[in-house]
Amino acid sequence: MIDRRLLLAGGLAALPGLTLAATPPSRRLAFHVLRNGARIGEHLMSFAGDPASPPSPPTCAWR
Repeated sequence: MIDRRLLLAGGLAALPGLTLAATPPSRRLAFHVLRNGARIGEHLMSFAGDPASPPSPPTCAWR
């Protein structure tokens, strides 16, 4: 059985991950798509809505 201290420590360890998952100030993310080290495209993500709210799962498309 997990004791309270271990449960609390695990919960506190998860908090920095929330900050890393925050929406970027530019409200956009761009990634280069590589195959065998060669660039073959770009993946773009835009975020809409209230910046204070957690982002919803994005809808992504390749082009």
